[in-house]
Amino acid sequence: MAAVSAATVATYPMETVKTLMQVQSASTAAPVSSLELFRRLRAATGVTGVYRGALWTLSGQVPSLAVRFGTYQLMTAFFQDGRLLPGVSTSEALKAGALAGALEAVVSTPLELVKVRIQSTHRQAVGCGIGLQASGLIDNATSLRPPVFRTLESTIQPGVHNAAGSMPEWLRTSFAGGVSAGLAAAVSHPLDTATRRLHATFYPKHVRMEKSILRESEPATWLQRTLGIASAHQTRRWTGIGLQVTQHSIGFFCLLAVYHAGLMAL
Repeated sequence: MAAVSAATVATYPMETVKTLMQVQSASTAAPVSSLELFRRLRAATGVTGVYRGALWTLSGQVPSLAVRFGTYQLMTAFFQDGRLLPGVSTSEALKAGALAGALEAVVSTPLELVKVRIQSTHRQAVGCGIGLQASGLIDNATSLRPPVFRTLESTIQPGVHNAAGSMPEWLRTSFAGGVSAGLAAAVSHPLDTATRRLHATFYPKHVRMEKSILRESEPATWLQRTLGIASAHQTRRWTGIGLQVTQHSIGFFCLLAVYHAGLMAL
Protein backbone atom coordinates (compact mmCIF):
# COMPACT_ATOMS: atom_id res chain seq x y z
CA MET A 1 0.00 0.00 0.00
CA ALA A 2 2.86 2.38 0.83
CA ALA A 3 4.51 1.67 -2.53
CA VAL A 4 1.28 2.35 -4.44
CA SER A 5 0.70 5.57 -2.45
CA ALA A 6 4.23 6.83 -3.16
CA ALA A 7 3.92 6.14 -6.87
CA THR A 8 0.51 7.86 -7.01
CA VAL A 9 1.67 10.99 -5.18
CA ALA A 10 4.72 11.25 -7.44
CA THR A 11 2.92 10.83 -10.75
CA TYR A 12 -0.74 11.78 -10.34
CA PRO A 13 -0.35 15.45 -11.43
CA MET A 14 1.18 14.19 -14.69
CA GLU A 15 -1.69 11.73 -15.01
CA THR A 16 -4.28 14.50 -14.67
CA VAL A 17 -2.60 16.80 -17.19
CA LYS A 18 -2.06 13.92 -19.64
CA THR A 19 -5.73 12.95 -19.45
CA LEU A 20 -6.81 16.53 -20.14
CA MET A 21 -4.46 16.65 -23.14
CA GLN A 22 -5.84 13.36 -24.49
CA VAL A 23 -9.51 14.34 -24.16
CA GLN A 24 -9.20 17.73 -25.84
CA SER A 25 -11.84 18.30 -28.48
CA ALA A 26 -10.82 16.99 -31.89
CA SER A 27 -12.07 20.24 -33.43
CA THR A 28 -9.44 22.28 -31.55
CA ALA A 29 -6.94 23.71 -34.02
CA ALA A 30 -3.88 22.95 -31.86
CA PRO A 31 -3.66 21.06 -28.56
CA VAL A 32 -2.78 23.02 -25.43
CA SER A 33 0.71 22.23 -24.09
CA SER A 34 1.19 20.28 -20.87
CA LEU A 35 2.80 23.19 -19.00
CA GLU A 36 0.01 25.55 -20.04
CA LEU A 37 -2.61 23.02 -18.98
CA PHE A 38 -0.95 22.58 -15.60
CA ARG A 39 -0.78 26.35 -15.11
CA ARG A 40 -4.46 26.75 -15.99
CA LEU A 41 -5.47 23.84 -13.80
CA ARG A 42 -3.64 25.18 -10.75
CA ALA A 43 -5.07 28.64 -11.30
CA ALA A 44 -8.62 27.30 -11.62
CA THR A 45 -8.67 24.56 -8.97
CA GLY A 46 -5.53 24.83 -6.84
CA VAL A 47 -3.47 21.85 -5.70
CA THR A 48 -6.57 19.84 -4.77
CA GLY A 49 -7.74 19.93 -8.37
CA VAL A 50 -4.47 18.42 -9.58
CA TYR A 51 -5.02 15.41 -7.28
CA ARG A 52 -8.76 15.11 -7.82
CA GLY A 53 -9.67 11.46 -8.34
CA ALA A 54 -6.48 10.13 -6.73
CA LEU A 55 -8.45 8.06 -4.21
CA TRP A 56 -10.07 6.18 -7.08
CA THR A 57 -6.60 5.43 -8.44
CA LEU A 58 -5.44 4.09 -5.08
CA SER A 59 -8.62 2.03 -4.73
CA GLY A 60 -8.05 0.47 -8.13
CA GLN A 61 -4.27 0.04 -8.04
CA VAL A 62 -4.11 -2.26 -5.01
CA PRO A 63 -6.40 -5.04 -6.35
CA SER A 64 -5.07 -4.51 -9.89
CA LEU A 65 -1.48 -5.04 -8.77
CA ALA A 66 -2.48 -8.08 -6.75
CA VAL A 67 -4.21 -9.63 -9.77
CA ARG A 68 -1.42 -8.68 -12.18
CA PHE A 69 1.57 -9.86 -10.15
CA GLY A 70 -0.28 -12.88 -8.77
CA THR A 71 -1.31 -14.07 -12.23
CA TYR A 72 2.11 -13.42 -13.71
CA GLN A 73 3.90 -15.27 -10.91
CA LEU A 74 1.53 -18.23 -11.16
CA MET A 75 1.99 -18.45 -14.91
CA THR A 76 5.79 -18.22 -14.75
CA ALA A 77 5.86 -20.83 -11.96
CA PHE A 78 3.72 -23.09 -14.16
CA PHE A 79 6.09 -22.68 -17.10
CA GLN A 80 9.19 -23.29 -14.92
CA ASP A 81 7.79 -26.40 -13.25
CA GLY A 82 10.25 -29.29 -13.56
CA ARG A 83 13.10 -27.21 -15.00
CA LEU A 84 16.56 -27.07 -13.51
CA LEU A 85 17.34 -23.54 -14.69
CA PRO A 86 15.26 -20.54 -13.61
CA GLY A 87 13.63 -18.09 -16.00
CA VAL A 88 11.08 -18.23 -18.80
CA SER A 89 11.34 -17.81 -22.55
CA THR A 90 10.14 -14.75 -24.44
CA SER A 91 7.02 -16.53 -25.69
CA GLU A 92 6.18 -17.67 -22.16
CA ALA A 93 6.63 -14.14 -20.84
CA LEU A 94 4.32 -12.91 -23.61
CA LYS A 95 1.62 -15.39 -22.61
CA ALA A 96 1.93 -14.63 -18.89
CA GLY A 97 1.87 -10.86 -19.47
CA ALA A 98 -1.13 -11.02 -21.79
CA LEU A 99 -3.18 -13.06 -19.32
CA ALA A 100 -2.16 -10.86 -16.38
CA GLY A 101 -3.09 -7.74 -18.34
CA ALA A 102 -6.46 -9.15 -19.40
CA LEU A 103 -7.43 -10.04 -15.84
CA GLU A 104 -6.16 -6.69 -14.59
CA ALA A 105 -8.43 -4.93 -17.09
CA VAL A 106 -11.46 -6.69 -15.63
CA VAL A 107 -10.60 -5.35 -12.15
CA SER A 108 -9.35 -1.86 -13.02
CA THR A 109 -11.65 -0.68 -15.86
CA PRO A 110 -14.67 0.36 -13.71
CA LEU A 111 -12.55 2.47 -11.35
CA GLU A 112 -10.50 3.81 -14.26
CA LEU A 113 -13.72 4.97 -15.91
CA VAL A 114 -14.75 6.88 -12.77
CA LYS A 115 -11.30 8.45 -12.43
CA VAL A 116 -11.18 9.65 -16.03
CA ARG A 117 -14.69 11.10 -15.73
CA ILE A 118 -13.60 13.02 -12.61
CA GLN A 119 -10.43 14.31 -14.26
CA SER A 120 -12.37 15.30 -17.38
CA THR A 121 -14.63 17.65 -15.42
CA HIS A 122 -11.78 20.19 -15.57
CA ARG A 123 -11.97 20.48 -19.38
CA GLN A 124 -14.11 23.62 -19.40
CA ALA A 125 -12.01 25.28 -16.69
CA VAL A 126 -8.74 24.81 -18.60
CA GLY A 127 -10.18 25.51 -22.06
CA CYS A 128 -9.90 22.04 -23.61
CA GLY A 129 -13.30 22.03 -25.24
CA ILE A 130 -16.64 21.15 -23.68
CA GLY A 131 -17.49 17.53 -24.23
CA LEU A 132 -16.38 15.01 -26.84
CA GLN A 133 -18.30 13.76 -29.79
CA ALA A 134 -19.22 10.12 -29.39
CA SER A 135 -18.56 9.53 -33.08
CA GLY A 136 -15.07 8.39 -34.03
CA LEU A 137 -14.63 6.33 -30.87
CA ILE A 138 -14.57 2.53 -31.01
CA ASP A 139 -14.68 0.25 -27.98
CA ASN A 140 -11.78 -2.08 -28.86
CA ALA A 141 -9.06 -0.03 -27.15
CA THR A 142 -10.63 -0.39 -23.68
CA SER A 143 -10.07 -4.14 -23.67
CA LEU A 144 -6.86 -4.19 -25.73
CA ARG A 145 -4.70 -1.65 -23.94
CA PRO A 146 -4.00 -3.49 -20.61
CA PRO A 147 -2.99 -6.83 -22.20
CA VAL A 148 -0.82 -5.08 -24.81
CA PHE A 149 0.89 -2.94 -22.15
CA ARG A 150 1.54 -5.84 -19.75
CA THR A 151 2.74 -8.12 -22.54
CA LEU A 152 5.30 -5.56 -23.69
CA GLU A 153 6.37 -4.71 -20.16
CA SER A 154 6.88 -8.32 -19.06
CA THR A 155 8.80 -9.11 -22.26
CA ILE A 156 11.14 -6.10 -22.06
CA GLN A 157 11.87 -6.19 -18.32
CA PRO A 158 14.07 -9.36 -18.14
CA GLY A 159 16.39 -8.04 -20.85
CA VAL A 160 16.79 -4.64 -19.18
CA HIS A 161 17.32 -6.35 -15.81
CA ASN A 162 20.12 -8.52 -17.21
CA ALA A 163 21.71 -5.53 -18.96
CA ALA A 164 21.76 -3.45 -15.76
CA GLY A 165 25.04 -5.09 -14.79
CA SER A 166 26.46 -4.76 -11.29
CA MET A 167 23.79 -2.54 -9.76
CA PRO A 168 22.34 -3.60 -6.39
CA GLU A 169 19.44 -5.98 -6.89
CA TRP A 170 16.77 -3.56 -5.68
CA LEU A 171 18.08 -0.86 -8.01
CA ARG A 172 18.32 -3.26 -10.97
CA THR A 173 14.73 -4.37 -10.47
CA SER A 174 13.43 -0.83 -10.04
CA PHE A 175 15.41 0.46 -13.03
CA ALA A 176 14.27 -2.42 -15.24
CA GLY A 177 10.66 -1.86 -14.17
CA GLY A 178 10.84 1.86 -14.94
CA VAL A 179 12.46 1.42 -18.36
CA SER A 180 10.19 -1.43 -19.46
CA ALA A 181 7.06 0.44 -18.29
CA GLY A 182 8.15 3.58 -20.17
CA LEU A 183 8.77 1.69 -23.41
CA ALA A 184 5.52 -0.26 -23.12
CA ALA A 185 3.64 2.99 -22.43
CA ALA A 186 5.12 4.60 -25.54
CA VAL A 187 4.11 1.72 -27.83
CA SER A 188 0.61 1.38 -26.37
CA HIS A 189 -0.08 5.12 -26.14
CA PRO A 190 -2.62 5.27 -29.03
CA LEU A 191 -4.68 2.65 -27.23
CA ASP A 192 -4.45 4.62 -23.99
CA THR A 193 -5.60 7.80 -25.75
CA ALA A 194 -8.52 5.97 -27.32
CA THR A 195 -9.51 4.47 -23.97
CA ARG A 196 -9.50 7.81 -22.17
CA ARG A 197 -11.41 9.58 -24.89
CA LEU A 198 -13.98 6.81 -24.82
CA HIS A 199 -14.25 6.95 -21.01
CA ALA A 200 -14.63 10.72 -21.07
CA THR A 201 -17.41 10.61 -23.64
CA PHE A 202 -20.89 10.86 -22.15
CA TYR A 203 -22.71 8.50 -24.48
CA PRO A 204 -26.44 8.15 -23.58
CA LYS A 205 -27.53 4.56 -23.16
CA HIS A 206 -30.51 4.92 -25.50
CA VAL A 207 -28.24 6.24 -28.28
CA ARG A 208 -25.90 3.27 -27.91
CA MET A 209 -28.85 0.86 -27.95
CA GLU A 210 -30.26 2.55 -31.03
CA LYS A 211 -26.96 2.26 -32.87
CA SER A 212 -26.71 -1.39 -31.86
CA ILE A 213 -30.23 -2.16 -33.11
CA LEU A 214 -29.66 -0.31 -36.38
CA ARG A 215 -26.16 -1.84 -36.64
CA GLU A 216 -24.58 1.54 -37.20
CA SER A 217 -20.79 1.61 -37.10
CA GLU A 218 -18.10 4.18 -37.70
CA PRO A 219 -16.43 4.11 -41.13
CA ALA A 220 -12.87 3.07 -40.34
CA THR A 221 -10.05 0.88 -41.54
CA TRP A 222 -9.04 -2.31 -39.74
CA LEU A 223 -6.08 -0.51 -38.12
CA GLN A 224 -8.28 2.36 -36.91
CA ARG A 225 -10.73 -0.09 -35.39
CA THR A 226 -7.90 -1.96 -33.69
CA LEU A 227 -6.46 1.25 -32.22
CA GLY A 228 -9.92 2.37 -31.20
CA ILE A 229 -9.90 5.78 -32.89
CA ALA A 230 -11.54 6.47 -36.25
CA SER A 231 -10.43 9.20 -38.63
CA ALA A 232 -12.18 12.02 -36.74
CA HIS A 233 -9.78 11.63 -33.82
CA GLN A 234 -6.51 10.58 -35.49
CA THR A 235 -4.93 13.98 -34.76
CA ARG A 236 -5.00 13.23 -31.01
CA ARG A 237 -3.53 9.72 -31.23
CA TRP A 238 -0.06 10.58 -29.89
CA THR A 239 -1.05 13.57 -27.74
CA GLY A 240 0.63 13.44 -24.31
CA ILE A 241 3.07 10.63 -25.11
CA GLY A 242 5.93 12.42 -23.33
CA LEU A 243 3.95 12.64 -20.09
CA GLN A 244 2.80 9.05 -20.56
CA VAL A 245 6.36 7.71 -20.76
CA THR A 246 7.60 9.90 -17.89
CA GLN A 247 4.66 9.03 -15.66
CA HIS A 248 5.00 5.27 -16.12
CA SER A 249 8.79 5.27 -15.82
CA ILE A 250 8.81 7.27 -12.59
CA GLY A 251 5.73 5.51 -11.22
CA PHE A 252 7.03 1.98 -11.70
CA PHE A 253 10.50 2.92 -10.43
CA CYS A 254 9.01 4.43 -7.25
CA LEU A 255 6.63 1.49 -6.81
CA LEU A 256 9.37 -1.13 -6.98
CA ALA A 257 11.92 0.92 -5.03
CA VAL A 258 9.56 1.54 -2.11
CA TYR A 259 8.46 -2.11 -2.19
CA HIS A 260 12.05 -3.37 -1.97
CA ALA A 261 12.87 -0.79 0.73
CA GLY A 262 9.99 -2.15 2.78
CA LEU A 263 11.21 -5.73 2.33
CA MET A 264 14.74 -4.78 3.43
CA ALA A 265 13.36 -2.96 6.49
CA LEU A 266 11.52 -6.06 7.73
